[in-house]
Amino acid sequence: MAHTLPDLLARAAQQFPCNVAVVSQESEIDYAKLHERSHALAQNLVAGGVKPGDPVGLSIPKSTDAIIAVYGIMMAGACYVPIDPLAPPERAVRIAQNVELKSLVTTDKQIRTLACEIAATCGPISVYTPTEPPEELGFDIVARHWYKNRTQTVGLPDIEQSQLAYVLHTSGSTGLPKGVAISHGNALAFVDMAAEFFEINANDRLCSQAPLHFDLSVFDLYVACRQGAGIVLIPEFHSAFPKKMVEAIERYEITVWNSVVSALTLMMERGDPASRQLDRVRLIVFSGELMPVKYLRQLRQHFSNADLINGYGQTEANTSTYFRIESIPDDNNWRIPIGRPFPG
Repeated sequence: MAHTLPDLLARAAQQFPCNVAVVSQESEIDYAKLHERSHALAQNLVAGGVKPGDPVGLSIPKSTDAIIAVYGIMMAGACYVPIDPLAPPERAVRIAQNVELKSLVTTDKQIRTLACEIAATCGPISVYTPTEPPEELGFDIVARHWYKNRTQTVGLPDIEQSQLAYVLHTSGSTGLPKGVAISHGNALAFVDMAAEFFEINANDRLCSQAPLHFDLSVFDLYVACRQGAGIVLIPEFHSAFPKKMVEAIERYEITVWNSVVSALTLMMERGDPASRQLDRVRLIVFSGELMPVKYLRQLRQHFSNADLINGYGQTEANTSTYFRIESIPDDNNWRIPIGRPFPG
């Protein structure tokens, strides 16, 4: 049994080395290569001074590099702190202040913007990029390539279940970002349950529609990894193009779709689902908002082989309760119950 989230990747790399771990528009990567590249980044982070328990900012558009960074940060014993690459600088800086950020994994394009903003407000910062970083950044920024000049002999620390795995920032009622800190043990309590409850297997392909700074990404990424399944990265801008999301389901043979209600309602309204073969989808989990009855009927029509699950919960618990849609009432004013607690 895995004791930390990186343990899931180590086990998947051993049991399912050739299984596709991540699919993006640009490339695919298997579990063996994902583990290798994440381990290399972890070595560079440790060599650069990252210590167990340190928060490490992560601001990379959703991509294979972003998933490598997630695992690399945790392998180094640190916790990742996702920062939306499209967030206003003020929000990014506030998040950096909240966690007292000293290290940041990002792209070379963002060093001169995000990293400089953080350094100017929070003090010196070390930055790691998957490509060669620009030179002459100023004395308060130390930039390093992810893999270049890494020391192979750098040992990685042991990680305890009680250590933080990630900190997700929500806005709540104030509009100001507040960090929710989740340990490896906290996350695994949900991941282990969800993998078994939803019977995820190595042949599944899970969509990854939510950004990494949103808690739905925990289900997509770690439940898939636990079972040796693949995740398909749905670019965040696709949310404004429902036809592209429906097309992705067919093109990448997605079997499990997990998203907020608004994404699904847009797909039903404007995604032309009738023109696509969607019978591979066996499970749809939706949450975040109330699903209107008329869209439930459309989901049932176009995803005839899928179980429909309404999830409910907060970032602290990822998802707490569920309601399985067995039948859909004729009453358009019917409201889906939040249901019963998940096991555990």
